[in-house]
Amino acid sequence: MSGAAWGGSEELWSETAFKALQVGHEVFVSVVGWANKAPKLRELERRGAKILRRYNRDFPAQGGSFVAASSYRDLFKMNPDVLVINQASSFEVIERPDLLELLYVTPIPFVLICHWNQNSPILADDCRREHASNIFSRAFRVLFVSNQNRIEAERQLAMKISNSDLVLNPVNLSDRSYFPWPDSRTARLASVARLTTWSKGQDILIEALSADQWKERDWHLTIYGSGPDESYLRSLVEFLGLQGRITFAGHQNDVRAIWAEEQVLVMFSRAEGTPMALVEAMLCGRPAIVSDVGGNREWVTEAQTGFVAEAPVIGLARAALERAWSARQSWNAMGMQAHKFATARIRGSSIPGLLDVLLEAWRHKRPAGAATSEEPERLKLYRRLLKPTIGRQAKRIAKAGALPLKNILARWRAARERSLLQLAKPRKPY
Repeated sequence: MSGAAWGGSEELWSETAFKALQVGHEVFVSVVGWANKAPKLRELERRGAKILRRYNRDFPAQGGSFVAASSYRDLFKMNPDVLVINQASSFEVIERPDLLELLYVTPIPFVLICHWNQNSPILADDCRREHASNIFSRAFRVLFVSNQNRIEAERQLAMKISNSDLVLNPVNLSDRSYFPWPDSRTARLASVARLTTWSKGQDILIEALSADQWKERDWHLTIYGSGPDESYLRSLVEFLGLQGRITFAGHQNDVRAIWAEEQVLVMFSRAEGTPMALVEAMLCGRPAIVSDVGGNREWVTEAQTGFVAEAPVIGLARAALERAWSARQSWNAMGMQAHKFATARIRGSSIPGLLDVLLEAWRHKRPAGAATSEEPERLKLYRRLLKPTIGRQAKRIAKAGALPLKNILARWRAARERSLLQLAKPRKPY
């Protein structure tokens, strides 16, 4: 992630890194450098992982003291057996050209993880779509946290992702037993998510609850989480006159402590993968009211384990809330059903773990001397990319007065774009 030091999309790879270290593998991690290191990064470092911190424009001094920023190139120089590229969204990799050009030519097998998708045609540009299609084709495996995200990605790419598979996010619960239903005459609703409205849609929920009929009902919403939109959401609550009905509780590490008090999870997200908050709520025995994005409908069945708004818009959110309110006497029973469903899905899942996928990729690694006719050119370019960047050469030429630096860089970027597309011919998955 580049927008924050930690988030839900970091849990899967970090848990896998801990497991890999525990069984004796070496682990290298390339992350954006933040002033305050995430606790799990500190723990990974303590257990022997090598942490490489890339440049962070928000903290250019890399944490208060000058430390030379790492690059993707430094990670590749470690010559790992397998690479896992962890993406918060499905196509983040194409926004990082310094990583993309290495992946086009590296002999190292790599796995892509796609944590969520925005259900819109974000790859309508031919060049971006070609880059995404090619890098997906070159991956050993493309992993999605929900089948719906995979379907959306195939529509956005206009191609079948034949080397794709599903993977489950870890659950932040050591105790997955059913939690007794809270004894409250007031309906207790909870939103559990990072406070980023463009994806999590808390603004939709707040406005939906401002309708006239909700003024006469006995309910309370607690918003758990922190994030950049907290000030806006507090202002929205005040603007709509809901100060006495909605409470901000901040980030809560103890998931079961949340559901000791709350009865129903409500999430009208605009984009999702499969939210861990949803799975955790269901494991604790709570129904959910969600929007039909990402993997939500794969977990929530209408009127059985919760309610689903067909899209994250005000009218449909209000309709889902109305259906839920009409069935309020069944919430406890729905929560029990949600617990049974989530428990069975996790225990009985045939979906392989991320570490299993990485070890499979390692076993399929091409032995030395098994290169195809195109591999020598790729390997030659790969070795060249691991050396100092062309930017330094361009600066030296500019200082000599040959051309202004900006013209050199513009020509270089155009040439690199052409060469990347030439080298990025799709190849058969491993």
